Amino acid sequence: MVLPIRRLNLATVISRTILFFKIDNPRAAFGGIFTYTRYGEDVESGDMKIGERRRTYVSLMPSLKYNYVNGKNFALYSKVAVGMMYTD
Repeated sequence: MVLPIRRLNLATVISRTILFFKIDNPRAAFGGIFTYTRYGEDVESGDMKIGERRRTYVSLMPSLKYNYVNGKNFALYSKVAVGMMYTD
């Protein structure tokens, strides 16, 4: 008899992001974004745990930020970043 494999709905997600921007003028800033995410869950067959599923994602992206409004207590801006992601 073969039992169907199903995953538990409980998952562990750890995510860290670091942003850095160098302000060249009051309107535009150039920088980068580094993101690390780790995801994990248990895999079950019937009521028995038969394994674990783990994934890690790492991204490094250069970015540009443009300020439309740059007040003392308020800012309105757009940010764009393009990069690659590594996963195992």
